[in-house]
Amino acid sequence: MSRPDTKYKMRFGRAQGIRVASYVIMLGATVFVLFPLVYMLLVSLKDPSEIFNIPVTYLPKNLTLENYIRVFREYDFNRNVLNSLVVGISTTAITVPISAIAAYAFSRFRFPGRDLLATSLLVGLMIPASMVVIPLYLIWARLGMLDSYSPMILTYIAFNVSFSVWLLIGFFDAVPKELEEAAWIDGAGWTRTFVHVVLPLTAPGLAAVAIFCFIISWQEFLFALTFTSSAEMRTITVGLASFAQQRLTDWGAMMAASASVLVPILVMFRYFERYLIAGLMAGAVKQ
Repeated sequence: MSRPDTKYKMRFGRAQGIRVASYVIMLGATVFVLFPLVYMLLVSLKDPSEIFNIPVTYLPKNLTLENYIRVFREYDFNRNVLNSLVVGISTTAITVPISAIAAYAFSRFRFPGRDLLATSLLVGLMIPASMVVIPLYLIWARLGMLDSYSPMILTYIAFNVSFSVWLLIGFFDAVPKELEEAAWIDGAGWTRTFVHVVLPLTAPGLAAVAIFCFIISWQEFLFALTFTSSAEMRTITVGLASFAQQRLTDWGAMMAASASVLVPILVMFRYFERYLIAGLMAGAVKQ
């Protein structure tokens, strides 16, 4: 018979082995995910003549910002960034209020066709963009709205509202109705109760929805490419694609532009990370 302390040591050693293996796997996954981003940053800091050296060198011999300067001076990439900011901010500013009002209605009111309408929103999430891009193009062309901000903003709103409403319903369900009743007793109406009582309690969910809408609008490519034709209306994703030409791809400028595109997203995650995590976790559970 084995001694009790021997069994304990075996269990302890097995637990330690599992923990070490878990850390190794997580470290490998982290390296696998971060390597393309790090390599992109390193290429963006290389001299253009050094990018095509053979054998390939990962670390730049001489750090330079020449690629970043060329991106905004020769390719006028700042116009693409401005277009994406206008589209992203406009989409977010319109989607969040609409989604909040709709989610509050789904959460608090029982009306005929409520379940069917909620299910239709869920079905809308399953429609691929490639299926509706041609009909939408024909609609915007008939209305004379192509090559402007409007078709992109309206399309992004339509796609973002479905997910946003479903996410916010869980938050409004978690707000006690007694708080609203207390506000009504004090003389507050529906609007004042909604704005001053309910919305502050769902701030993490609203922040999560805002970040989600902005990121989706910021990185979308298919609609932005289809609905615009002039260089002045290109968003960042379409602008990035223009760096790849038929006979030559300016890899240095492309990597510099790609790194620049990540800056607004990283800034948002830096300041709103806690709201995003709280929003996604709390909104996923109904009480």
